[in-house]
Amino acid sequence: MAYYTSNAIYEKLTLMGKKNYHWVSENAWILVYGDDKYIPRVIVLASNNRWVKNSEIITQTCNIAISANLPMLQICFDETKQSIDSVNVAEFDKTFNSLKLQGLTALFLSFGLPVQSGVTAKAINSAESSAYHNWQRNNLGRNIIVADIDLMKVKDDETIVVLELKRSFYDLDKWTPYPADYSNFYVLENLCDLSKNKFFIVYNKRRTKPSFFDDPSKIRVFSFNQGKPKSEGFFDFEQLFS
Repeated sequence: MAYYTSNAIYEKLTLMGKKNYHWVSENAWILVYGDDKYIPRVIVLASNNRWVKNSEIITQTCNIAISANLPMLQICFDETKQSIDSVNVAEFDKTFNSLKLQGLTALFLSFGLPVQSGVTAKAINSAESSAYHNWQRNNLGRNIIVADIDLMKVKDDETIVVLELKRSFYDLDKWTPYPADYSNFYVLENLCDLSKNKFFIVYNKRRTKPSFFDDPSKIRVFSFNQGKPKSEGFFDFEQLFS
C-alpha cells in the first residue's frame, strides 16, 4: 500500500487556510481494518515517533469510531530502530502503554479480524515500508483489508465526509475507479454507513508532459455503492472544496 507524503490537494487546502479539512501524511496514517466481508472492525491512528501529534486528527478519528460503534487505537512505533518487538498503544485518546507485537496480534484478533495464526516475529524497517507496516503485512494475513483515510471534511453539522484521493495521467473523462481498489472502497463505504457519514472518491489528473504537474484545478467525483462507482460530476477545485 502506498501512502501520500503530500499532494497538490493537500498543498492547496493548506494555502487556502481551510480549517474544516483534516489529513495526515508521511509520519502518520488513519487506517481502517476490515474483515473478509468488508466489515470494518477497528480504526487505527498509526504514527511513528517523528509525528507531531495533532489533536484535531485524534478527535475526528475518535469521532468516526464512536459514531460507528467501533474500537479505536492509537499505535505509535519507534521509526529510528531497525527492528521493533513492541509498540505503544492507547485506546481512543487515553494513556499509552507498551504492548508486545504478539499482544497486538491478539488484540486485533479480539476485534473479530480473521488474523492468521503463527508466531509474531520482530518487525523490520525497510526502504519500502516502516517496521509497523511490514509487521501488519506479514502477521495479520491476507484475509484482512486495510484501507486508509486520505482526507476528512468536517461539515457544519459535525458529520464527516471521507474522501479517497486518486490521481493518474488519464483525462478526467477517461478515468474510472479501478476494480483492484474496490475492496478498500467497500470498507470505507461501510464505515461511513455505520457512522452516518459520507464517502466519495476524488480524482485529479497528474500531468507528465512537458514536465510533471499535479493538477488539482479540475476534479471528478465518484460515489460508491457496493461495487458500483457512480460519477457525480466534474468540479473546479474551489467549487468542490468550499
